[in-house]
Amino acid sequence: MESYRRAQNATWFLDGEGIEHRVVQSDIPRYLGNDATVMRGSGPDGRHGYVYQAYRPLTSAMIRSLKEDSLRYNRERNNPHYTYRHHDLGTYYNASLPFSSPASLSEVETEKALGSSTQMWDG
Repeated sequence: MESYRRAQNATWFLDGEGIEHRVVQSDIPRYLGNDATVMRGSGPDGRHGYVYQAYRPLTSAMIRSLKEDSLRYNRERNNPHYTYRHHDLGTYYNASLPFSSPASLSEVETEKALGSSTQMWDG
């Protein structure tokens, strides 16, 4: 009989530039499972970001999505005509309108959203 062995969670650092805490907090379980945890922290070089524990690191596509969701969240959270809620799929949406797929970000916003990386955390 084979015994099931759960993968050991490792600790990782995610550069926080362009990523809102509220967004990463709600999206990380969707990307890395319900056992994944995240908290604010500093990287080995003092950069602001997030320390998270998970069985694997975030992929570049996941990081891009976190940044895009954060841009969308920041762009509209202060608009008094919008009430934003977190959708089960991890996307922030305007609760005052019927839910639809989020609008695409401009090329400039998308380029700004790229470039962050995840690295193993030894701290």
